[in-house]
Amino acid sequence: MSNVSPIHGPHAIPLTQGKPGERVGASAPGTSRQADQADISAIARFRSQISALPDVRQELVDRVRQELKDGTYVTDAKLTAATDALAEDLA
Repeated sequence: MSNVSPIHGPHAIPLTQGKPGERVGASAPGTSRQADQADISAIARFRSQISALPDVRQELVDRVRQELKDGTYVTDAKLTAATDALAEDLA
């Protein structure tokens, strides 16, 4: 036979300890109960931030990579637009 106690029946071990009718986890009279709290790890915060990022537009990434390889990505118009945007951000 097994030494494992049954989970129901007359010989079952009670799941809670305390007096009948007493709430489980209730504070004793005259004591205050502390608020629950949870600590979120740095990894969990990082994963949450990653999941909030927009989806990668792979076709755009592939096109820009190819233009960089071909030497056609950087043009005078793009360079002017970038420096104008930078100057505006710094102003």
